[in-house]
Amino acid sequence: MNILKKSLFILVVLTLCLYFLSIGLFAKGGYFYNKSLEKVLHELEYRADRLKSDVENLRLHSQELSTEDGIRDIALGLGYYVDGDTVFLFADSDVQEPYTSYNLEENEDKPFKPLSKPLCFVISLGVSLIVSLLYTLAAKKEEPISEESDLQL
Repeated sequence: MNILKKSLFILVVLTLCLYFLSIGLFAKGGYFYNKSLEKVLHELEYRADRLKSDVENLRLHSQELSTEDGIRDIALGLGYYVDGDTVFLFADSDVQEPYTSYNLEENEDKPFKPLSKPLCFVISLGVSLIVSLLYTLAAKKEEPISEESDLQL
């Protein structure tokens, strides 16, 4: 009976320890979940900085287009010309689009999905049950054989 009490004690203590450990690692608010959120946050901050710089470039580009020289440069790039201007045509075009849209889904890793607390409890209970059963079996094999059991064989 002493082995069963020890086995039950091991089951309860190990279940509680593994439960709190699994919550701290795998549940919402756990280590892996927070690391995943940090990675997503850094990626979003980077994208926000890129979009801010794009907005600034667009603002500067629109100011440039509001002048007569800017409009003339765009018109020349599109093939229009003003009488008296000399137009040179080149094979390669250096014209770049002022704005490129960014796909927010590209190269995005899936964030860590946290485990629910009941699932963490079931997993820790299962592992604890296996460990306590192995302890019980090992302890029963080490028990000395009593004289009564020798007589029954």
